[in-house]
Amino acid sequence: MKEKQAGIFKGLLFLVIVMAIPQSAHAVRNIKVGDSVPSFFLPRADGTVGLYPSEQLIGQPAAIIFWRPNHELSLEALRDLEAVAQEVGPSKFKILAVDAKLSSVQNVQAALVNEKISFPIVLDPLRTLYEKVGLIVCPTTLLFDAKGTLQFVVTSHARQFRQVVKARLRFFLGEIDEETMNEHIKPSIHRIEPDLAAAWRMYNLGVQLQTEGRIDEATSIFEKVIAQYPSLAEAHCALGFLKFAAGDPNSAAERFQTALKHNPSLHQAQLGWGIILARTGEGRKAEQILLPLVGHRSIAARTRYELGRIYSARGERDKALKFFRDSLALIFPEPGSAGATTAPVP
Repeated sequence: MKEKQAGIFKGLLFLVIVMAIPQSAHAVRNIKVGDSVPSFFLPRADGTVGLYPSEQLIGQPAAIIFWRPNHELSLEALRDLEAVAQEVGPSKFKILAVDAKLSSVQNVQAALVNEKISFPIVLDPLRTLYEKVGLIVCPTTLLFDAKGTLQFVVTSHARQFRQVVKARLRFFLGEIDEETMNEHIKPSIHRIEPDLAAAWRMYNLGVQLQTEGRIDEATSIFEKVIAQYPSLAEAHCALGFLKFAAGDPNSAAERFQTALKHNPSLHQAQLGWGIILARTGEGRKAEQILLPLVGHRSIAARTRYELGRIYSARGERDKALKFFRDSLALIFPEPGSAGATTAPVP
């Protein structure tokens, strides 16, 4: 038994730092407000046989959301849309979720197995709608009026996503006037500052460079983003993980704390701060932060690994081994399991 446990601990030495960075962007390239719903026929991925035609979105206000399985921001946006449907009335408007990751039906259904989603889910295997919209990143939600005319684009999943979508749809339905709608929508949500848009573009470049292993260049980009737009929490968080990986926990701690100041609900920043606390002898505080993050899929593996370290340091070896095993299972899933990925990554 001891040899088996030792083997697991040695295997963990080969784990690289999992950079937990959300994907975000603030534009679509090929569709603009005033355009009609693009024409499409897309295959269903929700257990319903047949194709979903764009014509089904005409006649009532509608929302099209582009999402990615196992992407926490996407899943949060889907949950909020489901909540809006129940609050406003599911028969009053239509929602369509479009997979943007070239996923298989199995991957989509596995990602949603614990979710309560009542609206249609479709695939886009040829990137038909993806290209017509000119999607940049997920989630992105397009809001159409009853005539099928694009009226608004909600990018990413901000903290006020739910109230923005709900207010817009209620306005389309004639339940509230424009003044009341605007009272529910802060200007920072529906007006994108040019500087913020530029900062997001630079941030996405930094993410790409990091993905390619060009760490020094990515670090430089994130530093430039922060210099130009200091309130972008995601950039502080990304830089924090890079600083931590480079052996500079003090700088990392500063970045994570700044990210949480600007966005207290940013799960990646919570994870980073939990890691810093654990490394500085504050295991109990770190545990309180990390345990609620276990259910967030985008950071689930790293969260479990860090909890395993905390319990190992306390001498709770059985508990530590369980979290280590769970972490490894998420990183290296068995073929055919819900966590295994067989679809190509765009």
